[in-house]
Amino acid sequence: MRVAISERSFSRSSTSQGLFDASPLCRVGSLAVLSLKGNNLVGGIPEEIANCKRLTHLYLGGNRFSGQLPDALWRLNNLKRVDVSDNNFTGPLPNLAQNSGMTTFFAQNNNFTGELPQFDFANFEQFNVSNNDFTGQIPDGGGRFQENSFLGNPGLCGSPLPNSCPPPQPAKKKQKDVSLEKILIYLGYMILGPIVLLFSVYKIARRSRKKADGVDGGKDRRADASSSKTNGASSEPKTSNNRSEYSITSMESGMNTSSLVVLTNSPEMKDLKFEDLLRAPAELLGIGKHGSLYRVVLSNGLVLVVKRIKDSGIPSEDFKNRMQKVDRAKHPNVLPPIVFYCAKQEKLLAYEYQPNGSLFNLLPGTQNALVFDWEAG
Repeated sequence: MRVAISERSFSRSSTSQGLFDASPLCRVGSLAVLSLKGNNLVGGIPEEIANCKRLTHLYLGGNRFSGQLPDALWRLNNLKRVDVSDNNFTGPLPNLAQNSGMTTFFAQNNNFTGELPQFDFANFEQFNVSNNDFTGQIPDGGGRFQENSFLGNPGLCGSPLPNSCPPPQPAKKKQKDVSLEKILIYLGYMILGPIVLLFSVYKIARRSRKKADGVDGGKDRRADASSSKTNGASSEPKTSNNRSEYSITSMESGMNTSSLVVLTNSPEMKDLKFEDLLRAPAELLGIGKHGSLYRVVLSNGLVLVVKRIKDSGIPSEDFKNRMQKVDRAKHPNVLPPIVFYCAKQEKLLAYEYQPNGSLFNLLPGTQNALVFDWEAG
């Protein structure tokens, strides 16, 4: 569809603001050429021109249109020829450079400002933006046109104009406006940082002190064990410094010493009391996940292995029931428990000492491995 209004079809007196309205024409959906050249039309170009999807030729030159060209023009992908020359248009050009099929663009003798879009001049046959107020550098490829296509724009530079563009200036660092909120945030970080650092140092120092105490305690226990061996297994310590670690902890915890339960009918263990375990010299054999293992020599010469179970989380009543079940499980290949002690914070379990080491050291793959007849068990 082609719509053309001949030149001077509208007299100057008959024009009015916003006279041009292409909406009814665009609703038809087939408008391809719109020519309003050489009339006295005034007003602006409405955004509704974007509805003219099939528009290929737009001729608005020689009128009194004003305002900015609508951004909707760049959405008209079929535009090939545009003439908006000899009007009163102002402002920057829409990004018509996205329309790669455009071959003609006339915008001379207006009041356009800003920089030229990055037109693909390789496709253009005709181009003229002279006598406006454009600034900046002419896009690459503009040199294929004569300088009269760009004259009358004092702010333009570059080929084909004789005035070259100045070298780009280094960007000045803009001072950032520091708001009160940012200042408070920075102050918060400055205060919080030392607090976190001090807390971390405190935690590390505390761990180091615990490790140092553990090493010193282990040395003391080994020294006590060596002393007890030198003086004889039946010798009784004269001071409380020779008590084992678990006995000292138990006494400091204020535990009930009457909670010791003897599971054997052996005459040697019949009259065993909790105080006897406290006074007996102890040698640390190992430390496991749930407690420590000690070799304890009683005053009557009997040697026991005492397992100290700490912070197990097992209620006292459940622990007693489990020990009674273990005691009832009689088997020639299972070492029976002899004594157990049950309190809220700490629990003890004693067996008869076996001098051949732990089962782990006798399993296959170790240095002292033995061959077991597992089926016989």
